[in-house]
Amino acid sequence: MSVYGQYLVAKKEINRDDVITKSSIKIIKGDLEKLPYDVLRDAVFIKNAIAMRHIATEKPITSTMVRRPWAILAGQTVTVFAQGDHFQIRYEGKAINNAVANESIRIRVKSGQIITGEALENGSVRIPL
Repeated sequence: MSVYGQYLVAKKEINRDDVITKSSIKIIKGDLEKLPYDVLRDAVFIKNAIAMRHIATEKPITSTMVRRPWAILAGQTVTVFAQGDHFQIRYEGKAINNAVANESIRIRVKSGQIITGEALENGSVRIPL
């Protein structure tokens, strides 16, 4: 028994830290059982991704070969906000670590306190209440 389906391969050589574009990849069909378990099967998962290592031409692309772009960089000044039903609090802080969108990030606020929030695509940080 074989399982056939589509998956992504590098259309051309992709170097480490390159932004992966549609022109860098192609979708091919083949036997999925012979591929790594984390091979990417949909181009949506790779939109604006960054190569974490060199990827040779025609090599299947796996989730461990790419990462999403940083939404916030360590040391960056960010707007931190929290909101409830009838209020919103906003203040500034400095990012302690890098984070991609929807990932946890630590922020040092002016008082010196370190808080943890969720990095957003626009570079701000949401604090859950």
